[in-house]
Amino acid sequence: MSTEWKDIYTRARVDILFFCELLNFKPMDHQREVLLAIQRGERFVAIRSGQGPGKTTITAVIAMWRTFRAFKALTILSAPSVRQCRDQFLAECARLLMNSHPYLQKFIEVTKSRVIIGQERDWEIKVATATRSANISGYHQPNMTFIFDEAQGIPDDIFVTAEGTLSNPDCLFMAIGNPTVLNNSFHRCFTAKRGLWKCFVFNAEKVAEQYPAIVSPARNKRLEEQYGRDSDIFRSRVLGEFPSANARSPVDLASLEAAMKRPKGEARLLSPVKAFGIDLAAFGDDESVIYRREGLAIVEEKTFRSTDPAQVMRYALRMQQLAGWKNSDCVYVFDNGGMGAGVRHILDEAKVRYIPFNFGGTACDSKEYSNKATEALFTFARRLKAGNISLPDDDHLAGQLIGRLYDLDPKSRLRLESKQAYAERTKQGSPDRADALVMAFYSDVMGTGRVTKAAVGTAARPTLGGSLSGSSGLFGGSGGFGA
Repeated sequence: MSTEWKDIYTRARVDILFFCELLNFKPMDHQREVLLAIQRGERFVAIRSGQGPGKTTITAVIAMWRTFRAFKALTILSAPSVRQCRDQFLAECARLLMNSHPYLQKFIEVTKSRVIIGQERDWEIKVATATRSANISGYHQPNMTFIFDEAQGIPDDIFVTAEGTLSNPDCLFMAIGNPTVLNNSFHRCFTAKRGLWKCFVFNAEKVAEQYPAIVSPARNKRLEEQYGRDSDIFRSRVLGEFPSANARSPVDLASLEAAMKRPKGEARLLSPVKAFGIDLAAFGDDESVIYRREGLAIVEEKTFRSTDPAQVMRYALRMQQLAGWKNSDCVYVFDNGGMGAGVRHILDEAKVRYIPFNFGGTACDSKEYSNKATEALFTFARRLKAGNISLPDDDHLAGQLIGRLYDLDPKSRLRLESKQAYAERTKQGSPDRADALVMAFYSDVMGTGRVTKAAVGTAARPTLGGSLSGSSGLFGGSGGFGA
């Protein structure tokens, strides 16, 4: 290589934005955010996209850069059909290279079936239709990249096969597509497995506002008038959102993501409630979690592993002290069906107000919900849709909230799946963060939602008074979340 090309290559292999300059491609803001995440080394990246915001282009750029940057790196691009692999992806690679730096045109070659780097054998981007697991199995190279285009149409078994190949260093699995299907592997990237995946949304409506030459605002308006803003067609094609007709998850994904981006400041002033939600775990892999809530915002959180529950409870009391909250200002809500019963005396000694919460107990509205776990999560989900809660931007929390499914029990009541069933299905462990969050917001919905009464304990003051007082039998039953 010439000295000039060597200098260009040395920089481009570590700087994806410089690589874009060589391609004469200027990424839009939402594309730039993904490119930088890839450069940082994110291993699992999922993008759900409306139609038009440049998902094919960004897929081609990432595939070429990931392969270009490491000698004899291999990238597998897979899609449900041959047309998507060759006519769209390879054509986009060729289009980008036509306007690129002359050296890059000599270094990267697009053929009818692959992209070859540096005229080297086995330094390439291969395309393979996602029709059989055998098409993508057997690859275990370092610097490996799997890209699933139109990922919503790729079968679950092929997703699993691809995940199993990424055991070596510096590997990437990227899934990108239109969000048209629920309860498949692509949907689970944004829900039950969200803690594993770095998730992005390409919203064609927002892109049209910033880049009207790229996405037509008139086209979006036409779809809105034709189908309605709340229609699944508008949600998928324009907003980059999954269909709303998911009868198995209480929490709406769009509302949840909005809450995780909402500033704490205003939300803190929308309610006078100050509360702690505390989920306590035994020693092991499960987490103990504390959320400190002020108004409608989570303002502080703390997670623990293999920590004595008594220490966790004392840490919460310390959080209250540092926040300057008086005992009369706030309430502690904790899971009394598990480890909480053994440390309840700590709150008694501190003379704070608390609600011992049993997720497996009887729901206030026992005709609608089979247990308190179901009632609490559905009540929280309704408040979340109101659009005024501020939550931590935590993908693990999001995955636990959105990934919990429900069905109907023999009495036709709503029933949340058990904690054990959730853990076995998702392989993501116990939903401890979701448990603690629901409890943090429980004290606020009492008296305003269907959860209308509570048993409140304290050594110094037997009830919270007003709408928060009630029968001690309300939290009857035992066991953890959904037990």
